[in-house]
Parts: sequence; C-alpha cells; structure tokens
Amino acid sequence: MHDNSARVLMYSNRNVANKILARCLLWEFEDIVRQVDKVELLSPGRLSHFDTGYRIASKVAQYLPIALNPGVEGLCVDAEYELFIAVCNFPTDLLYVNTLKQWRKKCKTAVCWIDELFVNEMAHVKYLKALISQFDHVIVSCQQVVKAIKPYISGDCRFVLPGVDALLFAPDSTSERFIDVMSIGRRSEKVHAQLVDAAERNGLFYLHDTTCSYGCKYGLTTSEPRQHRRLLANLAKRSKYFLVNTGKFDEADATGDEEIIGARYFEGAASGTVMVGRRPNHPEFDNVFFWPDAVIDADPGARVVKILSELDLQPERVRQIRHNNVVNSLLHHDWVYRWEKVLELAGLDPMPELSERKRALEGRALTLTESDD
Repeated sequence: MHDNSARVLMYSNRNVANKILARCLLWEFEDIVRQVDKVELLSPGRLSHFDTGYRIASKVAQYLPIALNPGVEGLCVDAEYELFIAVCNFPTDLLYVNTLKQWRKKCKTAVCWIDELFVNEMAHVKYLKALISQFDHVIVSCQQVVKAIKPYISGDCRFVLPGVDALLFAPDSTSERFIDVMSIGRRSEKVHAQLVDAAERNGLFYLHDTTCSYGCKYGLTTSEPRQHRRLLANLAKRSKYFLVNTGKFDEADATGDEEIIGARYFEGAASGTVMVGRRPNHPEFDNVFFWPDAVIDADPGARVVKILSELDLQPERVRQIRHNNVVNSLLHHDWVYRWEKVLELAGLDPMPELSERKRALEGRALTLTESDD
C-alpha cells in the first residue's frame, strides 16, 4: 500500500542480495534515512530461479550492454515522488533496480549511490552506461570514478565518503574498554602475527577474525543485519585500540592507485577507539579526519606492540584522541550528514526529523565534552 505522506521512494536490495556483512553498512544508512525523512521502501524478493538467473545476468552484463532480470520480483511504481534513491554496494546491484517499472516516469529526481565502483572496473561493466544514465545524479565512494561517470548522466556525480550511526557507536559511561585490540576484516598479516604472539605470551586481549571474511566468493553473511551492526558497535566501544587499513589494500589491481577511505575509519572513530594502522594517502582524508592523532600511523612492518605500549604510557594523549574521535564523529560523520548531501543534489529541504537527529547528535557531543572538562 502506498504511503501518501512519502516524498522519497527508496529502492533497497535487502530482500534479494546476499546478506554479506559488507552490505549491512548501507542498510544502516537506509534505516536512518527512513527515520529522518518521509520514505516509502521498495524491497522486492527473489524468484525461485534467482541463483541461476543472477549468474547468467551478471555474466552477460560483463560482456554485453544488456541488463537481464537476475530473478527478482517485478514491481511497478504507481504513485509520484519527489526523489528516487537507489543505494547500491556494487554496480551489479543496478540489475535489481532495472527490474522496477515506471520509477523514472514517476519520480521527479533520481539519485544513485554506488559504494564500490572502481575505475579499473569500468571496462568490465558493459551495462553500466545504459542503467546509470537513467539517474540525474550519482554518488560514488571512490573519487577516481567521478570523471568516468559524469559523461553518462545529465546532472552531477559526487564523491561522498561513508558514514556511521554515530549515536549507536558512541560510548557512554558504562562502556568499559576491556578489549585491548580489535581487528576485523582485511589485515596486515605481519601486524596480526605480532598481536597473536603478544596474546599468547603476555595475555593481550586481541579480538580478531578467525573465519574467512574476505577473499571468499561471497564473504561472511548474517541473518540479522541490525544485530550485526549493534554487536560491532558494542565491541568497538569496549576496545582500546582498533586496527585500520585502506579499503581493499591488498587488491591494488581493482582500486588503481586510489587508497580507499573505508568504513573502518568511521566505525573506529565513532566508537572512541584509538585507531592504529594505515593513514590513507588520499586528498580528502585530512579534510574529514582533521583533528590530531585521528590515526596513529603503523605500516605493515611496524613494531605495533611497541607502539601500543608507548601509547599506554600516555593516558592524557589517549583520552584526548578518544574524545576527539567520538565528538567529531557525532558532529560530522553520522549518516544524517550524508543524507543532507543527497537532499542538496535533489533540491529538497530537510524534514523536521532530520533536524531532531542533528540536535540529538550535538547534544550527545556536548554531554561528552562537559563530562571531560
């Protein structure tokens, strides 16, 4: 049933795509947008032949400018909306969006956000031009792609970094940091080996993956995306140190020479950990993480245990790092600020609910500042 108050039509792949952990981040974004705006969510399901259909459709799309239905329930848009937003992790997600009928006719402005589209992939997504050209504006999380996308669309292509549910990740007075070091996802095996050794020899509480979370065909999955994000937040805000690396740092052939500013930086900062690892050599990094010690540099060959020991001897510095990370995340990196960029592209004013969330973020930041004084 159509929600007559909705001004935004959001297409979500949450009921059709594999629930790999990497997708949970953007589903978190969708959930927050639904809290701060008048949104109708379209989330079709799979048809019985989806597994076969997706394999065929994705393979054909690599070599031919043809977008087949990968086995997704067909839906038709009947009502009219100010804005259509499609949030895609990967360019192949556009195959799902393409199954929707009449969306372009019924929506005044259309925006697509593609999180993982790299310049080196452009030659291998033959269908991209036809599908992306239906949108007025495109948002990408990889800066090099902007110039490549612009000729395909009538409007703007913008580079926008990921965000985080800063209220969920922000620690409070009950968040005791009993985890010494937390590491999730891709990691430097040299650094990992040092920390495993320290855990065995010195009792370091080193929380890390022991299953294949990357380099697999699909990656780890979850049946409860919201619970996964909450668990990640609860672990991070109980961790002293948080290892970070640039996105896909071990797949340079995919990303070209762009060092990707991935979600880990925003999650680590928002939870008030001290981030240790690679500070991306990216022109935007210092603009978004503009405060001192946002990341403590530790290259793959660094003596990371020694770095952590030295930080342990500087409690005031560590306290200031944690404070800066949390407060600046609340004021700059919550998903609500990313949604404002989408509204700006669409020429729409924010809803009152958006202002309410911003006041909550500012209030939480003020409380933390006052408690630290």
